[in-house]
Amino acid sequence: MKEKQKKGQFADWKLQDWCIYAGFLLLCFSFLYGAWHFIKTGRYLHGFLLAICFVPLFLFCLVPVFSKPIPERKNKYTPLRLPLPETKEDFLELAKSIGTSDKNILEEISECLAEPEHFLETIEKTAKEAGGSEAEGLYEDLSAEYEEYKDYAKSANEPFLYGALILLDYRRMIARFDWKADRETFVFLMKKLRVVKANGLPVGEDILSESGDVEQFCGQLDKLWEKAGYHTVLIDTDSDEYIIGVQENSGGSKA
Repeated sequence: MKEKQKKGQFADWKLQDWCIYAGFLLLCFSFLYGAWHFIKTGRYLHGFLLAICFVPLFLFCLVPVFSKPIPERKNKYTPLRLPLPETKEDFLELAKSIGTSDKNILEEISECLAEPEHFLETIEKTAKEAGGSEAEGLYEDLSAEYEEYKDYAKSANEPFLYGALILLDYRRMIARFDWKADRETFVFLMKKLRVVKANGLPVGEDILSESGDVEQFCGQLDKLWEKAGYHTVLIDTDSDEYIIGVQENSGGSKA
């Protein structure tokens, strides 16, 4: 049975809310009565003070009556959410699903997952030879994560998953956002993704809500990209960070 939609200004109020509101009204009119009584009996100062207390409290009681209810958000689309893979094989499959078809990148990810120490040595050598800030930044981030990995890894055979995520980020296969990322930051990082660039997927501030969070923005892009055959995917690492990739729809047709 379809649930009947509640209407009216106080549709969502519960008994507790009504009791609190009734208490404020009672206090408000008690001030008014007290002010009238004191003024009537010649105690003007007391009456004046109670009248001062009555006015702001009365205005406060009028707020729920005249304020507009928050409109219900319609068409709230949420992105596909996938857990962080636990094995090297599953991680590589995830990487392929978000457009990682470059064999060199796949080999990097594989080595990073299975042989992180050797991979770090390779990245360090590349950073020294290239001398670029991005190569140096990748090495520094991977090194810092590897130091933590040695503490939380249960065994030497546990894949270096978070290091591989850092690598995917530097290779523009995923975008990483803080939980409070705004629309401008979201657009800036999503435009850098290889899948977005390669397929000309539109990402702009004019097509996203002015206020919202990363999940809402992803949902809006999913609706916009539906005909193009792509959607966003949120890789869940059980943290307050958003890690977003772009996948091709299964059975979807490209525009």
